[in-house]
Amino acid sequence: MSNVEQNLTPLFAQALRAAKPKSRVDDLGYAPFDDCLVEGVAVAKVRAAFPTADSRPGGRQPRLFAANSSLMLAVNVFAPWLGDLDALEILKQRDFQDLRFDLRLPAVEGEAAQWLPVLLVGANGVIGIESECTEFLSGHKVEFPDALEAFWASRPENGWRRQMRALKAGDEGYGHLDAARLIKQYMGLRLLLEAAAGDTGRQLPGMLLYLFWEPLNAARFDEFSRHRAEIDRFARAVRGADIEFKAMSFLDLWAAWSRGKAPKWLPLHMTRLHQLYSFRI
Repeated sequence: MSNVEQNLTPLFAQALRAAKPKSRVDDLGYAPFDDCLVEGVAVAKVRAAFPTADSRPGGRQPRLFAANSSLMLAVNVFAPWLGDLDALEILKQRDFQDLRFDLRLPAVEGEAAQWLPVLLVGANGVIGIESECTEFLSGHKVEFPDALEAFWASRPENGWRRQMRALKAGDEGYGHLDAARLIKQYMGLRLLLEAAAGDTGRQLPGMLLYLFWEPLNAARFDEFSRHRAEIDRFARAVRGADIEFKAMSFLDLWAAWSRGKAPKWLPLHMTRLHQLYSFRI
């Protein structure tokens, strides 16, 4: 854990206590599932779309039961849209019909199945969403089993495969962006789309959207600038592939929603999100 990430943990816990004074959050930022949810969400509706929500109830599970959980961040952002999918717009895409949290993607041979924090399914396309809170500040491992090459046996070369090969060879250095995880999510998402096409052969367009948290004063810290530079480099490397890669900060997403035609409930929801996640360090 980097010094910046370590210093952020109590700030997230403090923000949760301030936004939800009755929350049972401890000094390390852990709290029960319901306490981590932003005010105003329909808890029963969230659980219905989130089968793994209480897989370890009451446990200290960083990916879920924590104020700075990247998964819970995504859940908090998108949960209210469960009842209003017709109004949701992301990167000019609309007409979503289904939303799922913590979806297990089809497994690629030689690799454990990847998980997506959010999957949005629409009549005109599918968006898989990866969420990052503070994890990118710690670095990561690059692991690609040789068996993954079988995935490409009947599929054309593209930027995702070239990045995989470069990472395996040590030719691409990403100190913050977990490019290996994104590539594996791409592979799982592509298998999902191919399976959904079935006998019709009509495969919906797919997008992998990388959403990431930043503090309000991110420009003061080199870590966040390097992270953005790595995102831009990766996006250029995989441009033009069958599954599009896009990235934006949560703050940029919320700003885009504020500029659009907002549902009546959205301004209050945005206020609650900012109470939990918008602060300086």
